[in-house]
Amino acid sequence: MLTWISLVLLGFSFYVYLRQVGILYFMPSNVNNLLTQVSFFDILVQIIIHRNLSKLIGNIVTPFLTAHTAEEAKNILKTEAKLPDYIYKGLFQKVSKVSNNVGSYELFA
Repeated sequence: MLTWISLVLLGFSFYVYLRQVGILYFMPSNVNNLLTQVSFFDILVQIIIHRNLSKLIGNIVTPFLTAHTAEEAKNILKTEAKLPDYIYKGLFQKVSKVSNNVGSYELFA
């Protein structure tokens, strides 16, 4: 019984200390600097809504939405999508080849 009480008191004292100091005190200095100088919104914008990435996704998805046949979609991807060669070739690789080369840099570079 005494150990449970001592554990609860220790946990409460750590909680009070954490509230006083803050959780950033326990993080590495580079993470601390990043989180205090850059907002979370800016981090999400840089990671998720990157302009080049959104254009690339739009160029890949649009032919499938506008084409009526598979051949038409393939022709639009080849001529109008403005995709880099390695992405265009990666779209048409068989699934077994892609899954065997997931760790390989050659697939995406």
